Amino acid sequence: MLSAAFPSAIANGVSAMANGVSAMANGVSATANGASATANGASATADGASATADGASAMANGASATANGASATANGASATTNGASATADGASATADGASATADGVSAIADGVSAIADGVSAIADGVSALADGVSALADGVSALADGVSALADGVSALADGVSALADGVSALADGVSAIADGVSALADGVSAIADTPRAEPSKPRATPA
Repeated sequence: MLSAAFPSAIANGVSAMANGVSAMANGVSATANGASATANGASATADGASATADGASAMANGASATANGASATANGASATTNGASATADGASATADGASATADGVSAIADGVSAIADGVSAIADGVSALADGVSALADGVSALADGVSALADGVSALADGVSALADGVSALADGVSAIADGVSALADGVSAIADTPRAEPSKPRATPA
């Protein structure tokens, strides 16, 4: 008998394959997002390093200006005003350098955080990709089961058709035999009807 389950098994297999492909696409997309976030984090880290370098340079310039101010102060009372002004400029430049350094350190921290987020997104994408591959494998297996059930059903149908053909042939032979029997019965009845009846015998006279 042809199994009624094989169309459902094939549909389930195809659906599972579609789900697997969708999960793989989601995994690839998540991986790409993670890579983008990692790149953004690396860029932010580079910006932070550049800002830190600028801050260090500004601090060095401030230290140099402070040294120049101290040297100018030591040159004499006549240069005291100029030296004090140069010292103030150096202190201001040092403060600017410290602020720039703090900004650079903050940018580096932001870049490291962005890199961590990117790595986490990549891990999620790889996990989703693995789930998609597993779902695709399940879909292929279900499809194979459906195809096997279809093959079994077709084979059973072929066997049934062959048996039906044999039964029809035997039925035809039986009908023909019945027809022959009915014809013979009709001939027998006709022969009986055509047979002449015997005259009934007269009673014999009894002597006196």
